[in-house]
Amino acid sequence: MAQTETSKYKLIIFDTTLRDGEQVGSPHSTTYHATRCTHAPLCNELTMVPGSLYRPWATFEGVRRIASEVGHLMEGREKIGKPVNVKGADMVVFSAHCHNDLGLATANSLAGIRNGARQIEGTINGIGERAGNAALEEIVMAVHTHPNVLPAHHELNIQQFYPLSRMVSELSELVVLPNKAIVGRNAFLHESGIHQDGVLKNRQTYEIMTPESVGVTEIALVLGKHSGRNALRNRGAEMGYTLDDTSMQKVFVRFKALCDKKKIVCDEEIRALFTSTLA
Repeated sequence: MAQTETSKYKLIIFDTTLRDGEQVGSPHSTTYHATRCTHAPLCNELTMVPGSLYRPWATFEGVRRIASEVGHLMEGREKIGKPVNVKGADMVVFSAHCHNDLGLATANSLAGIRNGARQIEGTINGIGERAGNAALEEIVMAVHTHPNVLPAHHELNIQQFYPLSRMVSELSELVVLPNKAIVGRNAFLHESGIHQDGVLKNRQTYEIMTPESVGVTEIALVLGKHSGRNALRNRGAEMGYTLDDTSMQKVFVRFKALCDKKKIVCDEEIRALFTSTLA
């Protein structure tokens, strides 16, 4: 059932990158704590609440939690949703803090939102102990792209996600996988001919969000063996080449021959194909 904006609650985003990022069991993440002060300004631009570094539980006597660290919900899945329906539940803020041991941190966090959690805890890029934590950028963009499904809305400046992801990756020395959702290098790349043709006509054909919406400013179609004639023609036009159909076919045949030798054809090689055909 569709949710009206007035019936939704504002989702509290609690960023635990500083705390959980320190607990990453990797020799490559030891420098993050020394440069953590640079993390806060971008959090402010996002309007997230940046979490603190790890502190003993005794310093947070006002915080009470009901949690299962490694139960991964299997033994109590039928109880999801019940705690927020008890008397007095409207007087407290239920928070979801999920780990990614089974690759379900984002899904479980969204389940928490659907069942009344008004605060979500997670980290940028999903960094954290063991298999990591829920990735904040994934949760927020799921809320952002499905406004009629989830009972919450956010007020974040989502254009800061990509630059913040790059910064966290650099400071933590933890590489973001190319196929990482939202902020991975390949998140908005298309190589297959039918996908490229669709994206050239309308990006929403295969994308549920624009690269620019999350702060990605430079994006280009990957030209390789799966690419079609229209994508190659478009790249040539961007370089200033306008060919008739006969000349374009010659370029395309040579392009395909080059693709048999290498997976990706770079711009310099594409420029050479067009130039030599026009010569």
